[in-house]
Amino acid sequence: MYRPLIRNRITIYFIVITGGALLFLGLYTLYAFKEYSEKNFIDSMFIHARYSRDVLYGESPDIRQRDRLNTLAFNLGDSMGLDIEVIGQSGAVIAASRPRSANAGQLEKSEVASALTGNFGWDIRPDDTGQKTAFVAVPFTISPPYQAVVRVSQPAEELYGQFAGLARAIAAAFLVALFLAAWLSVRLAKRLVRPLEEITDSAAKMSAGQLDERIHYKGDGEFALLSHVLNNLAANLSQKIHETSAEKQKLELILQNMDNPVLLFDKNGRVSAANRHGQQLFGPNLLGQHQLAAIGSSVLDTAIRSVQDNSVAKSTTLKLTFNGLKYIFQVFVASLPAGQNILCVFHDITALQNIYEKQMEFVANASHELATPLTAIRGFSETLLDGGLGSTATNIKFIKIIHEESERMQRLLADLLRLARLDAADYRQAIALSPIAAEGLLEEVLEEFSNQCQHKNISLSIDYQRQPGSLLANRDWLKQALVNLTENAVKYSPEGGKIMLTYDADDACATFSVSDSGLGIAPENLPLVFERFYQVDKARVKGNSGGTGLGLAIVKSIVEMLGGTVKVESRLKIGTTFSFTVPLNKILVSS
Repeated sequence: MYRPLIRNRITIYFIVITGGALLFLGLYTLYAFKEYSEKNFIDSMFIHARYSRDVLYGESPDIRQRDRLNTLAFNLGDSMGLDIEVIGQSGAVIAASRPRSANAGQLEKSEVASALTGNFGWDIRPDDTGQKTAFVAVPFTISPPYQAVVRVSQPAEELYGQFAGLARAIAAAFLVALFLAAWLSVRLAKRLVRPLEEITDSAAKMSAGQLDERIHYKGDGEFALLSHVLNNLAANLSQKIHETSAEKQKLELILQNMDNPVLLFDKNGRVSAANRHGQQLFGPNLLGQHQLAAIGSSVLDTAIRSVQDNSVAKSTTLKLTFNGLKYIFQVFVASLPAGQNILCVFHDITALQNIYEKQMEFVANASHELATPLTAIRGFSETLLDGGLGSTATNIKFIKIIHEESERMQRLLADLLRLARLDAADYRQAIALSPIAAEGLLEEVLEEFSNQCQHKNISLSIDYQRQPGSLLANRDWLKQALVNLTENAVKYSPEGGKIMLTYDADDACATFSVSDSGLGIAPENLPLVFERFYQVDKARVKGNSGGTGLGLAIVKSIVEMLGGTVKVESRLKIGTTFSFTVPLNKILVSS
């Protein structure tokens, strides 16, 4: 694209400059030759004119001797090859070397008029026959009065013929020189432009993205400096592009693997970019949609408009529902440096909010559970201090209640401590799971609850579906889970009820079950029985049970820590079965 343009320009410039110089030189040469030739020609004729005048005036000073003057003029003209005329003051030809067709009106001729004033006159013009002729006139006498003039004339065709020949020669030389100049211009332009063409080709490849291209110019001067500069520019640009590309890939990798959805909105509020998590959450057809159509939050729309107007980043909280699930987001909204796009980073705080709400609920429930025994203890203590010590039976009753409530509070604090320990990640990691024998474990639990069962006339038995083997667990915590389930079964089983402790196993896990014949649990309450402080009795009337509402939550935490699962099955007025699994010892061995 640029190569012929530059080469042609240089060639045309050289041709124009050279041709102009040659043309000026040729024209000036023709002009100088013409001036010089005419001057020499006229000077020669002036010499002949003065000589003719001297001869004519010397032989016949009286202009009235026309015959004599004609004879002399004829002889001189014949000898010199010139036409000689003697012209009087009236403009009439007095004598001539050859007859003339017009003998009057010569005063109109410039050379005659000049000679009659005593000067020398000359002119080159066509004569009476149309032939170009040079005329030179001098006064007939040396001193005034000038009664006549002597005019000599000679054809000038030879003079102008020489001039025309010279012009043709100069024109031919001009054309030859112009051709040579054009040829040399093309060669010189090609030689001069070739390095520039190579540099241009390499620069074009660099601009097309081939930054490994280098210019190999062998020489010095400006082209060498330009080649060096372009090579350094390409190397630096290639390095910067590689660094930028690496940073871009890093940012894209970070952005695409962020757990938080990241959306980019244009100035019209439409989604122009989204990371993978954002598309998974808000839908694959997110791009190009308006914020209200894609997310449907007027709060976010207000925040985006505020950031667009003020260019000040802000955070806002959104509560959204997608696919039937409720989400809570802390959204960071900021304007990008260009000011045309808005960046929104969605921090999912749903789990944190749920934890916070559960913590608040846990504190409220714990406070409530602790307030009940503390209120009883404080009330009966104040009664005794205010004078209720008179009756021994009353004192024993109040002290017994205080003792029971303090034991209940102690159990509650013990359960809270167990849950706190199970929730602590460091403690859970410090618990070492080791192979233990399952045999004898259920017998220990049965022995602990035998007295309570006899008191309520409850049948407590053990059923081994398979021979007990080795388990991968912590014996103390495993026994605690069985104790909690058995304790619940005893508390909520009626008089004459039945409780069955069952052991079963498959290739991977052992299953422990505790079944009772109590009133059962309503289906709507089954998903909630493992929550902390949850009790089926909404009025929290415990009677003599003394439950804290934390036993099943402790069982779930223990089973999950041991790597198993827990579940419950219940039918109203028939009974309830709690069961959980524990990995067998061979899982540890095989791993």
